[in-house]
Amino acid sequence: MTTNMNILFRRMYRAKCDGILRYIKQFFVPVLFILFIIGCEQNEGIDPMQQSERLELNNDEIDLNRDVVEKNDTIEIRNEAGFPGGRIASTFDLVLVTEIPSPSVDGDLLQSTAVNLTCEKAIVSFNVQGDTYKGGIKVLNIEDNIKVTSYLQFKDADIHNVHFSEKEVYAATGTSNKVDDQTAVLEIFTLDGDKLNIENSSRIGLGSYAANCVIASEKSIYVTTGDNENSGGGIYKIGMDNRQIEASMDLHDARWVDICNQDLFVVQGTPGKYSVLDPDLSNLKNGISVKGMNIPESKSTIEIHGNMAFIAAGSAGVQIFNIVTSQLIGEIPVPDNTNNPDVLTNAVSYDNCLLFISNGAGGVYVAKVLTDVNKNATSCETELLGYLDFDSLASVNHIAFKGKYLFVAAGLEGIKIVKVIRN
Repeated sequence: MTTNMNILFRRMYRAKCDGILRYIKQFFVPVLFILFIIGCEQNEGIDPMQQSERLELNNDEIDLNRDVVEKNDTIEIRNEAGFPGGRIASTFDLVLVTEIPSPSVDGDLLQSTAVNLTCEKAIVSFNVQGDTYKGGIKVLNIEDNIKVTSYLQFKDADIHNVHFSEKEVYAATGTSNKVDDQTAVLEIFTLDGDKLNIENSSRIGLGSYAANCVIASEKSIYVTTGDNENSGGGIYKIGMDNRQIEASMDLHDARWVDICNQDLFVVQGTPGKYSVLDPDLSNLKNGISVKGMNIPESKSTIEIHGNMAFIAAGSAGVQIFNIVTSQLIGEIPVPDNTNNPDVLTNAVSYDNCLLFISNGAGGVYVAKVLTDVNKNATSCETELLGYLDFDSLASVNHIAFKGKYLFVAAGLEGIKIVKVIRN
């Protein structure tokens, strides 16, 4: 009897184990297989770590996001006595959602310098203040959740500005590692989805001391280099396919460039102006004087939207021009309640009636643009709402606004990402 009972228990145990195994095979094995395939597809052909004598690339997302700080802080818009028309915004809310600290290179803390932004992706550039040449580029995916996907570290170059296309990243640099005896160098890297790759990179030497802005069209890359035109300052056209300088034009203190209807709009300083060039750089179509921008080696951006040019004009604040008539049609001054010489408008960014303004040590301001940018307007009506009240913000080097996100390049404080929620 005992023997029969043992046999019965062994059969029941074996049947139970067989059932569990069948369940594992039916459910867990397919799931593990799917996860394995997804992991292979995401990482196929992408080396998580790449290194050269002067570059170090990290594509490990777990490692890259360790120091990313998620926030949920409402940013209030404060009025100032210097702006009697300012008020608390009621048509949108601002929420600080992410902070990304500045990285270091061999013990030197970098500062964020510029942001290139679409609705799905952002790329941020970094450099070191002073005579040290070190920098970095961070790639962020912002389509669903904000995450850093790639970080490229430079041991011999300041990265002043970045631009990206679907498959490439373009970096405007100043470097100790000269190309054709030039310290102003354009660097090009492959972009595979959200990951950088340094294996087939290119370096093109340009005139002057540093490249300060880069933008790409379908067939060409355009780079501005600052300082005096006698030392190579101006704008350069590089072929997208041949990686060769195809044309250049000398321009004094060229600082930023934007493209509209194939025309190039280059903002210049000391003295301030913006120039309109054809895409081949063979013809200077127009040159329009702009107030401000009288401090050498300063940042001054330009954005073209519809028929309007929004220019960050230093001590003259925001200058708004009708690009059809070349007439000044609006302006927003810098705050007049401070004696700080570092309160200068160095960047502007517009999208869907909202204009964000970087005033350097004065922080970030926001205004409504009440005039349709697509009209051939003789005046542009704006309503300055006030400044963004961050808990900590020593200075702002650059801003970029697109869709639902505002990126603030806060120098040594890294990057602050603000979600713009329209009511």
